[in-house]
Formats: sequence, structure tokens, C-alpha cells
Amino acid sequence: MPTMDDYLDWRGDLSFDERPLNEVDNLILSTIAYLDLGGIVPGPGGGSVALGAALGELLRRAGGDLSPYVRSIARIEPPTVERIARSRRFSRLSAHDYVARSDDASSLQFAALQVDVGRDETYVAYRGTDGSLDGWRENFMISYEVTEAQRMAASYLEDALAAPGAAGRRLFVGGHSKGGNLAAYAVAACPAGLLGRIERAFSNDGPGLPREVVPAGPREVLGERFVRIQPAYSVVGQIFDRVGEPRTYVRSTAFGVLQHDPTTWEVMGDGFVRADGLDVEAAASDETLNRWIQARDLPTRRSVTKELFDVLGAGGAQELDEIASSPQGIQRVLVSMGSMDEETKEVMRELVNGMLASTMAARRENATQAAAAIVKVARSTLGSYLRPRTASETDDTSEITSEATSAEPNEASTTPDPKRPSAR
Repeated sequence: MPTMDDYLDWRGDLSFDERPLNEVDNLILSTIAYLDLGGIVPGPGGGSVALGAALGELLRRAGGDLSPYVRSIARIEPPTVERIARSRRFSRLSAHDYVARSDDASSLQFAALQVDVGRDETYVAYRGTDGSLDGWRENFMISYEVTEAQRMAASYLEDALAAPGAAGRRLFVGGHSKGGNLAAYAVAACPAGLLGRIERAFSNDGPGLPREVVPAGPREVLGERFVRIQPAYSVVGQIFDRVGEPRTYVRSTAFGVLQHDPTTWEVMGDGFVRADGLDVEAAASDETLNRWIQARDLPTRRSVTKELFDVLGAGGAQELDEIASSPQGIQRVLVSMGSMDEETKEVMRELVNGMLASTMAARRENATQAAAAIVKVARSTLGSYLRPRTASETDDTSEITSEATSAEPNEASTTPDPKRPSAR
């Protein structure tokens, strides 16, 4: 089925003056925010550069391997960037105000840029999460506090709305994954006098905002101009869900949690292919996560977040990829998880399955085979921690090691491609 690459082939010759910004354009611009454009797109007060020229320079620096410049678990490949760079629709747009900040000590990761998409319209794009443990820790911190990245997102949007020359311009705001959450928070925190300048805000499979932390969310302040778009198998986008808040479910060429990857969302014309609703398996996982979260107060959420990431960091890992790349990495996590209470283990199983599978989808070597193998190992081995052990079972981990090793990917694997059309 067609995806954003096909959209760029179909409509890449139409300018935004001829066809205004639509939901697919929004996702493409959110995806661009995942690219490390430092030293290419000017920062605040530094002018602007044509988006096509900026992406062309990035491709030149990458020399065929974009992976060092992609700050995401999404599979953003050179052909996609090349299509954007050479399209009439995107190449002539002005990109500016690129900002990227990180601080491991406070688990801060923030990046954003602005792209002028019309004579008087600008899209503010926030970057989502990469594959680092610090990045994912920050995702969980939103369950109990306003994060530094959220505060920076609000400040960035306010500056964009109040910048010299911004008067009369209308702003679109959006992002994918954590970027969607940052867009949602920035809108929720926006001064009332500036809200009228926001044309629309998009959260593309981004986590919600817990009411205990942010009582009035973006839907309350922006109404139907706040748009949520999620794949049929959405886990990330359902976290901290506000019951009754409208959203659009779309089809993906991937299976399961791999549908979180924006490059897999199916496109027809100038919109996404609609799904019937949330996948029943995803709904079950989301119910488990949300039920656990809602039953815990903020201090408990804080302590469990610390415990989870202490577990994930067992053995010195700094990236999810370090854990997911070998059965031994998973085994260390599972052993460390043994001290958790049974209900928390169940929640951790859902989280670890999702994070590891999503991360493996981004691996450039044997990505498809490895993702399937890691999910298989995680499900089977975590199950032994969730059920009571019988007298005949042993605490020795040799069985886990054996099972994990047998599931390692190899060149002869015939695991199906996760980007093939879903049967759902």
C-alpha cells in the first residue's frame, strides 16, 4: 500500500499555494524534525535556508548512510529524504529557527524547527524520541511532572508566535511520538491571547497529558483545531488517554507496535487511509498500562520510572539498541526485573515488548528478522516471571539463555517483512 514516499511522487509537484497543508504534509514535516540539521538550518535569529538545499547538504554529509543523522527509532531512509529535497512542494520552503538541546543529567532531549509552508503560514515541528534510555526515561517522566522539554516546547511556540514579523502569520504545530506530546503541551500552555493564531495542532501517535499534571489539555483550549492521528495498533499514542477525546485511526503497512513508525502509515490522495478503529490487541495492552498508571499516585509513578530504567540500564546499557541487539541483553533486564511486584511486572512486560520491538525495527542489519526474534524471546521469557513457578522449575537462567540463543536472527530467516500490508 502507498505511504509518504508515494505521496511525494504523486503530489510533489504541487505547491502549498496550489494545495494547502494537509495531514500527510504534517506527518512529513514531523518526520523531518527527526533529522539532525545542526549547522545546516540556522538557529533563532540566523535567517533561513531552502529546505531542499538543507536536506541536500545533509545527504551530502551522510554519504549514503543517514543513520548517524537520524534521531529516531523510525526508519528514515535516504530515498525518502531525497524525494522531499527534490519535490517542488517542499524543496523551496524556508526552514529556520532550528534548536537542539540535550542534557543527560536531567534526561532532557529537545529539538524543533520551523518551516514556512505558505505566504503567511508556518509549521512548527517538534522532534520525537530517539533510541536512548534517557530519551525514553523522559517519556515516562511526563506521567508525574512537567518535563524540561515540555517547558522548552511551550517557550519555543510562544517565541514563534511573538517573533518580529510573525504578526499576521498563522501557525501549524505538530510532531510525532514525543514530538506530538510536546506540541500538545505547548498548545495547552500557550497564552490565551495567542491561541487565535494557531491554525491547527497535530499529535501524531503522541502520548497524552495526564490530568493530574496538566488539568486543561490542548483539546480544552484549542477545540477541534487540535488533531490526534494514530495507527490502528497504537500503544504510545494511547498512554494518558483522555476518554472521549476524538482522534483518527489510520492503517499501516507494518504489524503490531511497528506501526508507530510514521513511514509505514498508508496514504491515499492527500490523506491517510482510515482504519476501523483501535486494534483489539493494542486496546488490551493500553488498558493494562492505563489502569496501572491511573491507580498510582505521582510519587509512585516517579519511583517506578526510576526502577524501570535502572532495570533497563542493568549492565551499563545507554541505548535500547544495546539491550535489544542480543538475547544476553534481554536476559540481564529480565533477571533485574525479578524484584518487582507481580502487577508491575505485567506492565513492564508490555512496555519492554513495545520498546524493544520498536527499536529493533530501526536496526539497519537484519531489522525485520531481529524484531520478530526479540519480541518472541521477550514474550516467552517474561512470561516465566509473570506466572508462579512450580516446584519443578528452577531459578537458574540457563533455560532463558538457551531459548534466547535459539531465537537469534540469521541469514536464513524467513520472518515476514513487517512493512507488508496488514491483514487487519
